[in-house]
Amino acid sequence: MIQGKGQGALEYLLLIGGAVIVAGIVVALILGVGGTSSSQSSQGANISLDKIYAEGYGGNLVVNPSFESGQNSWARNVPSGGTTEIVSGSCYHAGKCVHNNSATVTNGYSYFQPVTLQAGKTYTAVMYQKGYCEGMVSTGDGPSQTYPHLTTGRNYTNNKWNRTTWTFTATGTAANIYTVVSSTTGEGWCDVAILTAN
Repeated sequence: MIQGKGQGALEYLLLIGGAVIVAGIVVALILGVGGTSSSQSSQGANISLDKIYAEGYGGNLVVNPSFESGQNSWARNVPSGGTTEIVSGSCYHAGKCVHNNSATVTNGYSYFQPVTLQAGKTYTAVMYQKGYCEGMVSTGDGPSQTYPHLTTGRNYTNNKWNRTTWTFTATGTAANIYTVVSSTTGEGWCDVAILTAN
């Protein structure tokens, strides 16, 4: 009888010990191991959340945010002297994204979508960009009346996807989110447009 109780206690301790080890591994993965900085862990969490937004969930105000339904919910403007299209391949998320080629007018907008904001409320915008394509939120009918371009941390020539983000306070209710041609000579891609209220 005593032996049975001792064996049961040992099994219980092994079970608890295993649970503690698993919990430790989970915490290490969340916080980052091997010298991973908290900013890198935060970036990874942001990217994971962005995948939810890219599918149209999580409070994203942008409809068809990763262009998987083609031009649906987006209006198209072809910048002077350039081309803009929704392409398959070479995209960040899933299969489709915006591709802009050189235009004679820098910062000519290519695709845009109306969004409704709440004046005085703070919003965060995110867009994945490669090469000479930028995201932007405007309060007017065109890019001239605008909140800051989404350029923080941009590297235009590294030929890699860059996650760029900016936060702003809305001054009105009517706005548009844009993909913008940002070069007269280069080409660029935009994908996963996100706009959320803070």
